[in-house]
Amino acid sequence: MKILLTVLFFSLSAFAQDAMLLSSNVQGAQYPQMTPDRRVTFRLRAADATKVQVRVELPKSVTLDMTKGDNGYWLVTTAPLPPGFWYYSVIVDGFTTLDPASKTYFGYGRECSGIEISGPDSIAAAALDVPHGTLRDVWYYSPSTKVWRRAKVYTPPGYEKQNNARFPVLYLQHGAGENETSWSNQGRETFIMDNLYSVRPEVRQMIIVNDNGIVPARNPAPATGGGRGSGRAMADNLFAEFGEILTTELIPYIDKNFRTIPDRDHRAFAGLSMGGAQAFRLGLAHLDTFAYLGAFSAAIGNLDLAKDYDGKLADPTTSQRLKLLWMGVGKQDSLHDGLLGVHQSLEKAGVKHVWVESEGGHVWGEWRGYLSQFASLLFQDTPAPKKR
Repeated sequence: MKILLTVLFFSLSAFAQDAMLLSSNVQGAQYPQMTPDRRVTFRLRAADATKVQVRVELPKSVTLDMTKGDNGYWLVTTAPLPPGFWYYSVIVDGFTTLDPASKTYFGYGRECSGIEISGPDSIAAAALDVPHGTLRDVWYYSPSTKVWRRAKVYTPPGYEKQNNARFPVLYLQHGAGENETSWSNQGRETFIMDNLYSVRPEVRQMIIVNDNGIVPARNPAPATGGGRGSGRAMADNLFAEFGEILTTELIPYIDKNFRTIPDRDHRAFAGLSMGGAQAFRLGLAHLDTFAYLGAFSAAIGNLDLAKDYDGKLADPTTSQRLKLLWMGVGKQDSLHDGLLGVHQSLEKAGVKHVWVESEGGHVWGEWRGYLSQFASLLFQDTPAPKKR
């Protein structure tokens, strides 16, 4: 996707006539502002600076020079931006930092500013007048890493009212450079699920757990096979430490502290990008734990079904054991061709799976849609709790 950005300067009075504040602004912030045609104006006060820029992480990163105006304020306005969630940073005399007017989102391995550009599909991820679930922070001790870990846990709207009901669980992972907050913040998983249940009551209500899948290695990482296509390093990475945390620490904690149905038929594991690679690696390694796997723009490619994942994908019993293997990727995603090859290899081998190609790139707008599609297919062969 090629986005042409031009630097425009508007007086505050003229711009304010048709501009709106963004939902990603902090409370009370008057900028960034967006016009109805999705042009965004950024403003930053840096009275003593000699050069100020904004870098917007669109599918292709773009850096814009800001223009200094009155009272030390710098401004810049973009050309119309595509709908979706976009990270951005401000650069003041060469120093990259946050925009104090923006909420922060963990991405690229650091806190970033962000803008939410609404579009035709935004309503699915918006806060609407429907029953809402609850998002909790939980802390649990990890004996294997000797640290306390935080997870985000979403319980659906029916959880609080149905005191005797038990629920299946989706373990949903973020991408590289993100963390356990990413699906609830930039991913808007809570609103997506609340809205999904409202318009499609037949979808099974479930608990969703987000954990940090990036565990600092205590030993040097082993060399990977490498060189076999896009995303190969993620396919070769065993994610061994997180796998131990997931199966021996996190899942037991969730089963003990929430009303789950604690068996493989009621557990799913999915993720985006790196998290999609984890879904393949750890999900296939623990088929006794998960019956549903989902890979959103998974960072894998050019698989050898007979060798990768201990040959699980070439074993016909794997298809029999998995209730769902789901893969999705955008046609403009840099990982598309590698994942298309995986899909074709799975088809040739007769491995049952769902394959979805969307139009976009490696962005949150695609992954939000994938969550809705994937969740709609989960746990449909067991009855939902009766409403009271």
